Amino acid sequence: MALGRKMRLALYIVLASTIVAVLEGYQLERVDAFNQTISNGAALGLSGDLPYEVLFAKAYYLDGAGKHQEALILYQRVMNEGGARLATAAKYNSANLNLRDAFSKRGGNAEGEALPLVELAKQAYREVLRADSGNWDARYNLERALRLAPEKGEEEAAELQSPPGAERAMTTMQVFTLGLP
Repeated sequence: MALGRKMRLALYIVLASTIVAVLEGYQLERVDAFNQTISNGAALGLSGDLPYEVLFAKAYYLDGAGKHQEALILYQRVMNEGGARLATAAKYNSANLNLRDAFSKRGGNAEGEALPLVELAKQAYREVLRADSGNWDARYNLERALRLAPEKGEEEAAELQSPPGAERAMTTMQVFTLGLP
């Protein structure tokens, strides 16, 4: 009789495991199909109440296709309504988009449009770094943006530095010992 109980328990465990495996397989199949839809651009045709991950993917695809304003609108929606992790990624991508646009406008006749885009990018990178201080990509891009449009405090600090090749007080001071080893 004890063997019958153990056998039934083992059978229930095997049955439950099989059901869980089938459900997980179905979920993975749906995710794979969804990823295919996103990677081939078919997500652009999706409409209605979409998950924020899909909106993010649509924005990423639009950015790659050169439709920057449409991408920024979707990124903004994800930033406002999506979760914290996805909002940070959308903020980072929108900052990258603004910085790329600033670099492209910098050399042409739209030089005046570049500075506001750089400022938007710097602000977004700082917000990303407040959320995740270990984001080295955001640090690097913020540094690039700061080189493109330095802050006023940085310009003043650069003016206060001594010119290259100037002597420093410590190097010209004579050595004085008190007889200590």
